Amino acid sequence: MICSLPPETAAFSNALWFSFPVFEYIGRCRHAGESKMGKKGRSIVHQHLRRVLSEQIPDQVRQALERTDRGRSTLPTDLATQYIITTFMLVLNWWVESGSTLSAREVDDVFLALVVPAVTSPPGRAEG
Repeated sequence: MICSLPPETAAFSNALWFSFPVFEYIGRCRHAGESKMGKKGRSIVHQHLRRVLSEQIPDQVRQALERTDRGRSTLPTDLATQYIITTFMLVLNWWVESGSTLSAREVDDVFLALVVPAVTSPPGRAEG
């Protein structure tokens, strides 16, 4: 279970289970000097990670969307899933490539701050 999620968004804990463990692992590798992988190597690993997440989290995302909106969500599961994965990859790449000194927990909090409001807020209509 993800500790960083506020209680009202706990429905997404099963869908977002992967973020902290991955950040934690990458953080250990960074500090051990094992992150000297080039961009091409990172790209291959990230493609694999993206594929694995695309296979693993859609059911949890669908269930979370159903719980947060009593089954009336207008946010398509596949779109929410891809948003979560894309945002995760963006934050991961930024963290590694920028040399950020954020801890794994702090970068996970950044990821959650970007993702949780988008997937838990009811879609609004643009005033026009």
